Amino acid sequence: MQRAAVFSNHCLRLLTMSLWLFLLYGCAPTGLVKPLKKGEFAASAHLGGPLIHFAGAPIPIPLSGLEGYYGLNNKVSVSAGLGLTSLAFGTGQISLGVLTDLLPETENRKIAVSGFAKAHLMLDRWEGNFRFYPETGFQAYKQFGKHRIYAGGSAWFETRFPEKKRVSNNFWIPMLHTGWQLDGAKWQPSFELKWIAPNQSSDNLVVDYIAPGSNGAIGIYLGILRKF
Repeated sequence: MQRAAVFSNHCLRLLTMSLWLFLLYGCAPTGLVKPLKKGEFAASAHLGGPLIHFAGAPIPIPLSGLEGYYGLNNKVSVSAGLGLTSLAFGTGQISLGVLTDLLPETENRKIAVSGFAKAHLMLDRWEGNFRFYPETGFQAYKQFGKHRIYAGGSAWFETRFPEKKRVSNNFWIPMLHTGWQLDGAKWQPSFELKWIAPNQSSDNLVVDYIAPGSNGAIGIYLGILRKF
């Protein structure tokens, strides 16, 4: 039993490290697209992840997380998030971020643009390794009544040197995303598609990811946000 447990833990570590690129870099949807009003609070939960072939069918890896938001003013909101699935795999992941309106919607400009920056802090329970990944991105969004459609891009950056210490061979991991939100007074359900790491090959990995060609992985996410 003890040998089996040791073998199981070893396999879990190998699996986690081999999937790290797509699981952690693409673990969460955009969440908040439009900044909150000054003094407003919101909390969100999400479920979803990269698509894989499993038993002959395409399914998303069920990653989950929580995030909270606060409106510093009508143009800037701050956030803090916790990755629940990565925590279950032995890696504590906390994200701290800020979102701002770069081009607010006006009478003459119906498409608005927001930008965000985040710091992803990670610590694994096996060896106590600490990792820091900055992320920056943007999205353009448009309102159709209570419906909000958005699309944009973002990138995670590797901060470890030399290059051999990095999970990937690249300094940056880009992502493209598009989604829909129902802009309710209190509740905001959402759906998002994301192309994770299009500059990385997904060949020769443990899991058969679904993506255009053999680069990166396509992720789908469901989310719910509650304003207070």
